[in-house]
Amino acid sequence: MFETDWANNNILTTIKQQPEGLPNWQKDITKAAPIVWKEHCLECAAPDCYGTCSLYRPRTDGLCRLLANGMLPRKDCNGTWGYGAEISFEGWAKIQAIYTPNLLALPFARTLNKLNVKAGKAILERLGRQGEQPSAFLFGAINEHDEAVSLILEVSTDTKIKFRTSIVCKNGYTQLRIPFKALSITADELHRITVYPEDTQGERSLIFFALDFVVERKGYIIPNIPESAKPLKPRKIKCLVWDLDNTLWHGVLIESDEVSLNPKAAELIKELDKRGIVNSIASKNDHEAAWKQVKAFGLDEYFVMPQISWNPKSQSLQGLASEMNIGIDTLAFIDDSSFERAEVASVCPEVLCIDTADMLHIPAMPEFDVVVTADSQKRRHTYKMLEKQNTEQKSWGDNIDGFLRSCQIRLTVGKPKKEELTRCFELLQRTNQLNASGRWLAMEDVSALWSSPDYETYVLICEDRFGSYGLVGFSSIRLGEEPCITDFVISCRVANKKVEHSFFKFLAARYRAKGCKNLWINYRKSAKNSAMFRAVAELGMVKGTGKALAEDIDSYCMSLKEEIIAEGVVSVKERED
Repeated sequence: MFETDWANNNILTTIKQQPEGLPNWQKDITKAAPIVWKEHCLECAAPDCYGTCSLYRPRTDGLCRLLANGMLPRKDCNGTWGYGAEISFEGWAKIQAIYTPNLLALPFARTLNKLNVKAGKAILERLGRQGEQPSAFLFGAINEHDEAVSLILEVSTDTKIKFRTSIVCKNGYTQLRIPFKALSITADELHRITVYPEDTQGERSLIFFALDFVVERKGYIIPNIPESAKPLKPRKIKCLVWDLDNTLWHGVLIESDEVSLNPKAAELIKELDKRGIVNSIASKNDHEAAWKQVKAFGLDEYFVMPQISWNPKSQSLQGLASEMNIGIDTLAFIDDSSFERAEVASVCPEVLCIDTADMLHIPAMPEFDVVVTADSQKRRHTYKMLEKQNTEQKSWGDNIDGFLRSCQIRLTVGKPKKEELTRCFELLQRTNQLNASGRWLAMEDVSALWSSPDYETYVLICEDRFGSYGLVGFSSIRLGEEPCITDFVISCRVANKKVEHSFFKFLAARYRAKGCKNLWINYRKSAKNSAMFRAVAELGMVKGTGKALAEDIDSYCMSLKEEIIAEGVVSVKERED
């Protein structure tokens, strides 16, 4: 149902064509949950924001006009509730509903809703719980414009996002069925369902037929028309950053020397370490005294690149992300102070901030549900190696290539062994800064590429005089007269070490020897993977056409007419089978 109390009904038009593929509401859908969609803002702080926000425009009731014309009831649309809603998103507009476990027989609910829209909604929202779960969430919308509209659909609680997907609505009707179990909705928390455009610029208009939790008749499954939804790559945390006072330990160190270790914190640190999620520190304390206490608790080996100073914690987190060479959105921060969490959230909104009181929930959070391999369990040790490297590199000043040569970097390249495919999948799951195509491949996709005669696949294994980094890269190359690198990911642990440059030159020499004239690479530009493009640009690759996997992926070409000379920074050898 839609909150239609404020709407400009004078502009209603008639739908050009009823879509094909709609469910038979009298036959196919037996029950629906009476949730009410309301107008909201992505940055809403109403009414305090009215005086400061440049996007504020009052509507007739004094509230902010977020949707261009409100939620226009479209009685010419046969939607779940007997009508549809035309919605034009502007600026930061979103629509949101609270999930209710009530399930009502659809014919009864539609009849009650028609009697009096406002009173009917109020009655429907208060009817008793049925105890039955919906079978699915149904999305249905018409886009009458040529340009596609991409929407984000989220399910969230006060503390976390439990489900997120992107729905691409091209011209025409889009219908999507999402199984209820996929939404991770539980009975112990309040869940908000939110819909908003991916692009916040301009106006995006859709006519919604369905945004509802439904029960299908037995033996019937609502069809997807078309299957245009694509799952977004879920955020995975690489490092949990700990506050110390009243978080890692009980008490405040500067006030008392008798602080005691929080046993739940120690247990969690070791559990995450086994998963390959490293731990660090952001604490306002005297570094020497605090680190001495961490050592006294026997936990110093579990923390990498600790940030202990009197600087703002947001500054510490930014510095840590830079030192670790990872995206700041892969950090989580746990602190007992609401002030400190708010300070971090205001400066670094990408960081997942967690209250110390919610510590026990962390292992079950989807952001910490990661693929665990033999390589991931060694991750802390490789970051300890990076600490030593960072310290030594400072003595080399601006002579980066000289420092890299002194590291004696050795790269081994070869076809993945079957037992290494899980690690390749893990890299594709975790890596977004150094992911050329940005594709999120499932495990079965990786296996299919590995076994396909039309592709060659490679793993990259790296070591230097500081130690071994293990398996740090995966690539798939589509074969043909002109081979194309369709996927290439490497770990941030070997970023800025000319590893990607050396791998591309290895492939260039290999395919040049086979008589190929060009080597192509698929690259999808994003806000996070510009580091990968630096290698493409520095090797002089030129943008071309015809080799891309999708419309939003570009293809770049490296000519193989002349031999490419290695820089001598990284030694490369091919692994023997």
